[in-house]
Amino acid sequence: MVSSGRVFEFTLGIYLSGVVIKRTKGIQVNKTVSKLSSWLADVSFPLFLIHYPLLYIITFLKGYIGWEAATFLYLIISFMVSHIVLIIERKLVISRFNKKKQVSQ
Repeated sequence: MVSSGRVFEFTLGIYLSGVVIKRTKGIQVNKTVSKLSSWLADVSFPLFLIHYPLLYIITFLKGYIGWEAATFLYLIISFMVSHIVLIIERKLVISRFNKKKQVSQ
């Protein structure tokens, strides 16, 4: 059974994404912001996949370095591992595409 808190979070996310999309139409952003948002969009799924197993890092480290520092390290490690997963996934897709291209020739 789905908890009501998760349904609320999902509904709020859908609502806010619609509001943000409507309000930001036609707004120009600089290249840095555009690249950052593109990278965050690309890394979001790998981050989703690995975030739960890495939560144990906070539990382990908070006794040694404190809760705040453990959370900061968790975020850094999560984004680094997610970026590595993204790079590996892109290389696999490219190699698979190249194999299909060679077979069709």
